[in-house]
Amino acid sequence: MTEKKFKYLIRDRNHPNSYCQGSAIYSSNIGTAILNELPSYISLEGDCSNEVIRSDNPLFKEILIKELHGTDRIMGLEAQINDLSFKLQLKMRNRDLIIETLRDIFEGK
Repeated sequence: MTEKKFKYLIRDRNHPNSYCQGSAIYSSNIGTAILNELPSYISLEGDCSNEVIRSDNPLFKEILIKELHGTDRIMGLEAQINDLSFKLQLKMRNRDLIIETLRDIFEGK
């Protein structure tokens, strides 16, 4: 029988929106904080500064879903990507209009 592989999130107890990135670096980037194994310096029980959340804990799934879809007060990654995509399209259109206008100026139109 194959042993189930768990994934882990290590959350800072003092800053609950900050996750270990696999080294001593903490950030709010949850995707890069999903670890396939615990660092050797952190026990499964965590400690006074870290909380270890294993993928079989319902909180693990809840954290990922909130990050992806957001909450009433916080925009999730999907909405952020859509917002940035829209802003990028506007910037590209603005760039194209500027280039077109400069081309007209240099060509004497």
